[in-house]
Amino acid sequence: MATIQAKLAEAMTVADLIAELKYLDPDAAVVFGCDYGDHSHTEQALQVQDVEQIDARGLVESAYSNSRMAVKRDGEEYCDCEERSPGECADCPELESCPWAIRDDEDDEPQKVVVLRSSD
Repeated sequence: MATIQAKLAEAMTVADLIAELKYLDPDAAVVFGCDYGDHSHTEQALQVQDVEQIDARGLVESAYSNSRMAVKRDGEEYCDCEERSPGECADCPELESCPWAIRDDEDDEPQKVVVLRSSD
């Protein structure tokens, strides 16, 4: 979770986003641009279809993502040591090294994260 928290510290806040959008055309379509990951780094333009607020515990570290973060999907396991989910890690022998474990020393109020989703 430390990697996720460090990356979120560099992220734009909702207040920053509102300030950026303030003077734009309110009827303009919204897309999310991200690198496709191909050789020429094509920038995808994904239509924003949904906005949701989650807490940072809904993010997981991911070796499959350039950002090293992924949004946990419903039903997806957090931990592959013994297919444990949050709250069930207390007795896990891999707890200290597990990037997905929610530890007692973490903040009671996890950081909020806004997820813009595409249907693509």
